[in-house]
Parts: sequence; structure tokens; C-alpha cells
Amino acid sequence: MRLANRILIGLSGLLLVFGSSTAAGAHTELLSANPTPNSTIRKLPAMLELDFSEPPIVAGSYIRIEQPNEVFSKKIVGRLVGNKLKFKWPAGIQSGTVVVHWRAVADDGHVSADQFLFTLGDTNQTASPSASPTTAGHTKEIAIIAGVIMLVVLLIGTLATTRRKSS
Repeated sequence: MRLANRILIGLSGLLLVFGSSTAAGAHTELLSANPTPNSTIRKLPAMLELDFSEPPIVAGSYIRIEQPNEVFSKKIVGRLVGNKLKFKWPAGIQSGTVVVHWRAVADDGHVSADQFLFTLGDTNQTASPSASPTTAGHTKEIAIIAGVIMLVVLLIGTLATTRRKSS
């Protein structure tokens, strides 16, 4: 195999790696929330707001609120304003720990879901530091690793084919 063909195959592999990681990493990610995760607030803001890296699709995106003594099992659908989903609070939220389960759908259909909590009122309860507004899974990192593995396999295959022909 000529050197030019090997270079072309290598460049094609690099394009595949970096092209696929960009597309896979373009999913909707939660950037911030109001109320802030793991915070203590005295009263609820007018709306719960989730700010994303790109506008999610409203259909299929929702929140569900949970408290130690009450599960508000109804899915609450919000409205989209820019990159933010805004939600009305369900009636009956009490002082104490509030868990927000959220789900957002990207324009390519990828679903991100997670939860965070905050404390409402002047209580001695503290929020668990383990809950955070991260997306479920790490799609960009997985895509990069998969791309690197594909590139290594492509290079090994090219070398094996080249050595067999010259033997």
C-alpha cells in the first residue's frame, strides 16, 4: 500500500473520531437551575428554571417534585424561553428538602435526565452534596473513547494488511 493511501486512511480515521465526538457531544446539558442545587432558600421563586446548553424540545421534557412526606407524582411540563425551561410549582410544597427530578429531550431525540435537591425554609436540614445537576451519562467522553478505539483498530488493520502483502 502506498504512503499516500496510508495517510488518506489515517486522516479519514481522525475525521471519523473528531467528527463523531462533536456530534455526540452536542446534547442538551443542564448548565444551571433556579433554585440552585444544594442550596437553602427561604421561599420558592415564582418559577423553577432549568437553563440548558441548547434549547430542549418541550414535548418529552418535564420535572417531577418529591419531598420526604409527599411525592408529587404528576409530571410537570414547562414552557421554553430561550435555552430555559420554566415550570410552575405544584401546590402543597412544604419546608424541608425538595428533590427535583428533571428530564430534557434534545432536538436529536437524546434524553438527559437527573435530579437535584435544595432545602426550602429556615431549617437545620442540609442538602446532600452527592446530588448535582449533571446529565445522565457522559456522552462526549464515551464518543471520544469509542472514536480512539475505532482509529486504533483501523490502524492495526491497515498495518496487518500491509505486512501480509509484502511477505
